[in-house]
Amino acid sequence: MLNLLGNLRKHFNALGYIDGNVFRLYTSATVGLPARLLHSSHSQGVAFTDYVLGGGFLTYGWDLVRWHRGEGREFVSPAVMAFPRIAMCTFLKYGQSGTLENLEAICVLPLNILNEKLFAFLWFWYLVLLLLGVPAVAYRVLLLVSAPLRRRLLGWRYPDSQRISAVVSSLSAGDVFLLCLVGQNVDSLVFSQLVAELSRRLVKLLPAVPSAPPLL
Repeated sequence: MLNLLGNLRKHFNALGYIDGNVFRLYTSATVGLPARLLHSSHSQGVAFTDYVLGGGFLTYGWDLVRWHRGEGREFVSPAVMAFPRIAMCTFLKYGQSGTLENLEAICVLPLNILNEKLFAFLWFWYLVLLLLGVPAVAYRVLLLVSAPLRRRLLGWRYPDSQRISAVVSSLSAGDVFLLCLVGQNVDSLVFSQLVAELSRRLVKLLPAVPSAPPLL
């Protein structure tokens, strides 16, 4: 454990996080937010699927739910409307005189039975991704703009409010995000010692920050 703490301190010092200038990790927060937005945005896939189905995908899953619950007025299932199983086909055939003749026949489309279930699964999958992605983006935005939230987030892992206040008031949102990642991947005792060491160094760099008791 002590070796891990020493390695963390060594890497932080080598990168200039403690003994150099105060953190300048705005990039990790400002670049991470668009990445989260891109990861959580599925509008491109929804728009493309809606285009493939001729504009009937946006409400496809909801229409299916309403129809199965008996709320829809349509006699035919929305799945059958979007993916017909029987269609009228036109064939071209040379007649006895050598001219092309149009022949109409009824074609059975068995593959649409699979398609209607596949696109229903896609609709509900997009809905789940939307419900999971929007709160994640909202949380990241709040973490970026709210210092009290960053202080509370670090406070869950390190109870010393004085040291946490000194650290959060001196660091950017990207810095706190980095510390949270470290806290998620190391032992709580190691993280506590790291925060204590970091607050002590920051007090030396920024005299205006409230002083914290020295690390024993």
